[in-house]
Amino acid sequence: METSLRKATAVKKEFQPVDMAKKLNTKPVYLPGLPEKLKAVLVGLRMRLLPRPVLVVGPYAGEFGIEIIKFQSFVRWLAPRYKEVHVITYPGREPLYRMPNTTVHEHGFDLKTAGYWYGKRSFQSLDEFARRFAEENGIRNYDLLNTNLLCTGWHRRLLWRQKHVPLCAAANGFQYDVVFHFRAMEKDGPDQSRNYRPELAEKLVRRCVQAGMRCACIGLPEYALCFEGCEDRRTEKLDETVSVIGSATVVVGELSGPIHLAVYCARPVVTWAPEPHRMAYAKKHNPFGVDIVAVSDTTTNPAPEDVFDVLHSHMGRRVAE
Repeated sequence: METSLRKATAVKKEFQPVDMAKKLNTKPVYLPGLPEKLKAVLVGLRMRLLPRPVLVVGPYAGEFGIEIIKFQSFVRWLAPRYKEVHVITYPGREPLYRMPNTTVHEHGFDLKTAGYWYGKRSFQSLDEFARRFAEENGIRNYDLLNTNLLCTGWHRRLLWRQKHVPLCAAANGFQYDVVFHFRAMEKDGPDQSRNYRPELAEKLVRRCVQAGMRCACIGLPEYALCFEGCEDRRTEKLDETVSVIGSATVVVGELSGPIHLAVYCARPVVTWAPEPHRMAYAKKHNPFGVDIVAVSDTTTNPAPEDVFDVLHSHMGRRVAE
């Protein structure tokens, strides 16, 4: 066991900073120009100094993981300054915005065409959507908060703050030893290889079941896999997914939105990623200090034996604690 654990974690490269603008420029993502960045500063300053009574948020049209670790936490910080808040996002995302005087609305965008980071839709098109929404719903005298106001690190640091809240209460007991998320999404862009291969996932599940672990699978039914031996807890209802995560000893899967969700449910994760900067980013955005155990930061398809060894070792440490 100890030898296998060393094998899975020994190959480490020194983390090198990544130029995210250059990285994202190769993917379906909207990158604003200088005029839009300057306008966002002026709008943000006015909102900080002279907020209006109502806040319209969104439409959020980017990645699920970025909505969790970035967007929703800025909304949570800003929302108490307003008498009324309307959030426009993907279906079922209410648990991310459960706050007083807040209503969540669906925009109907296709998740597969979201793009990367904050998404590929232009800031102008998002603003136009939000203004039409406000007009159709009789909303007057409002501020607009969208990803354009968070478009660079300088905007996020100088104008706004984040409020991090665990998305589920601590469980009294654990229904599952392991909850898996096996990503099976073919979205627009170059990341098709990030899906853990089904034959590897099946072997991993079989090994965990043989070891007597109680297992379940989460995710959207259309975009995630489940295998024999696991209770199928895939659902479009994020509330139910959060509840399952909260009842798990550990959550396992390729680094993606549901793994970030587990971290924001204050649950430990065992995960892997194809590039070191992805793992470093996840560990940086860990507000509750949960265990983020990396099987590998160089592949999307680690050997099932390596994943099991790291998982088994981690669970053994938690039992000892």
